[in-house]
Amino acid sequence: MRQDKKARVWLSNHGLQYKFYNYKSDGCDEKLAATLLQHFTYHELINKRGTTWRKLPENLKTSLNVKVAKELMTSQPSIIVRPIFKIDEEWSLGFSEDLISKKVMS
Repeated sequence: MRQDKKARVWLSNHGLQYKFYNYKSDGCDEKLAATLLQHFTYHELINKRGTTWRKLPENLKTSLNVKVAKELMTSQPSIIVRPIFKIDEEWSLGFSEDLISKKVMS
């Protein structure tokens, strides 16, 4: 099961309210990309295990930097690692049941 789906199931099973933004289908504009890059490095945000990454031309992969990452995030949002949580102004990348339960159930 994908990490974003696992997170939604876990949150629902624990009766927790959440707002889900699917940047894969809803897009990632420059403002959102800039916000994400304020909280995470581009190395953390770019999913290098997915098909979107594998399909990229080799020159894009080897020239990856903040600017290239931001362009990729806005043009191909499915390259962004999922899920990303924002809980009380604190950002977390990926789903960890232990980490999220500590943040939302404390």
